[in-house]
Amino acid sequence: MKIIEYILRLKIRYHITVVTGVLIIISVMAFTTVSMILSVAKDSAKENAENNFKVSSLTAIERTGALLEPAINLSSMTAHIPDIDTPPVSESGMEHPAYLFFSSMLREYKAFYSVYIGLADGSFFQVINAENRPSVKEAHNAPYDTVLILRTIFIQGDFRIQTFTFLDSYGEILHRDTSDNFDYEPRGRTWYQDALKYNEPVLSNPYVFNSLKKPGITVSCKIPGKSGVVGVDLTISQLASFISEQKISENGGIALFTDEKQELACSDEVKDFLGSINESEIKTGRFYNESVEIMHDNILFQSEVWDTAVNRNLVFMSAAPLSDFMKEAVTMQNKILLFPC
Repeated sequence: MKIIEYILRLKIRYHITVVTGVLIIISVMAFTTVSMILSVAKDSAKENAENNFKVSSLTAIERTGALLEPAINLSSMTAHIPDIDTPPVSESGMEHPAYLFFSSMLREYKAFYSVYIGLADGSFFQVINAENRPSVKEAHNAPYDTVLILRTIFIQGDFRIQTFTFLDSYGEILHRDTSDNFDYEPRGRTWYQDALKYNEPVLSNPYVFNSLKKPGITVSCKIPGKSGVVGVDLTISQLASFISEQKISENGGIALFTDEKQELACSDEVKDFLGSINESEIKTGRFYNESVEIMHDNILFQSEVWDTAVNRNLVFMSAAPLSDFMKEAVTMQNKILLFPC
């Protein structure tokens, strides 16, 4: 009897050993398989992300170009119009040779905030688009029916006089504000000084517009002979509206920077990744990364550089969590790991 019990115990131990061994082998194979799947899936995720990032960046470049290229072309064309450097000769500026041309530009290109000329003598003529823009009217204390705002700085003896003239849709004057107590000096602005250095239009970094008190960018071009500079303004909101619409993946998006790392627009999803991107830049020494890179916290990141103006490029930065491109692999991983159970 004791012999039989002993043999049974040996069989049980043997079965336990065999089952344990089989389970260990299955587990090792499962984890090996999972590791191989994840490795292949990571490479596949990077490839898929690169394709998505490329398409989204090209779309963003195309739409940004639709905003900026007319400003670049028109600033250059305007700078070469005869008598464009005529100083304002009245408070309203309506007699200026550029008035009708600037007004038609703003009617055709709704994205432009304003068009203007700063001259070497310190005079200034600006036409601002206020049509269907409550924030512009509020910033200038404009009458409700204002469609255009004319801003002039003209020289009268030793004095500089600034006037805001508010026009309705028929070109009739609704109101006028005149002052000699102001500190705006167009010749001291970056858009003016940078344009004088080049023979082609230049693009500014983002800055706060003097009259609107909101951020924007300026395309500017010097008038031949350096008698002045033509400028075209676009608000940051014009750029941000479509950048925020770009959808790379469920949790991914795009950010737009100048090549001096000045942020122009950024989707909400990418804002969460900017800290990681900055850390990656510090470690790698690269702000631009044209191939997809996986950062330490599993964020996919890529940059696309657009040659925009003679003095400045724009950088479209795409970012998304690695997990957005590995859902099928994670599902397969879970099935394999559950199989031994």
